[in-house]
Amino acid sequence: MPEMVCLRPATVEDVSVLYALDQRCFRPGIAYSPQEFISILGSRRCISIVAEDAYGRVTGLWVLEVYHRYRTAHVLTVEVAPELRRSGLGRLLMAHLEQAALALGLPRVELEVAEDDPIARSFYLQLGYRVTGRVHRYYMGKIDAIRMEKMLTA
Repeated sequence: MPEMVCLRPATVEDVSVLYALDQRCFRPGIAYSPQEFISILGSRRCISIVAEDAYGRVTGLWVLEVYHRYRTAHVLTVEVAPELRRSGLGRLLMAHLEQAALALGLPRVELEVAEDDPIARSFYLQLGYRVTGRVHRYYMGKIDAIRMEKMLTA
């Protein structure tokens, strides 16, 4: 587990650092643009949480899109700085994300992962997510997404 992590809501002031983290975590065409982050952070439907280390550096991020009507939380992104992968930060972020969904009365969490990213898919399977389908050409119009979901219990 990372030594010290502070989780806090993301703000528009974080856009440049979130963009930089996103560029390190995802390939071009999958990573968000600064304008997309501004839209996400301004959306009343999205919850965005950043992880900071003891020095105030942003080392992780999660974003949920809330669908109360369907009692579902959709994960837009979960990001961990590459040098901190396998440190437990991803598990911490996912646990916090799932707690937030439950607190909102959303027992179902769904997400997509690139078909050609077996490490991410394995991570979510270990956390209890199950494969529910495939979305053809979801990423960049050419890479399929594997759709996954988890039913949460209090």
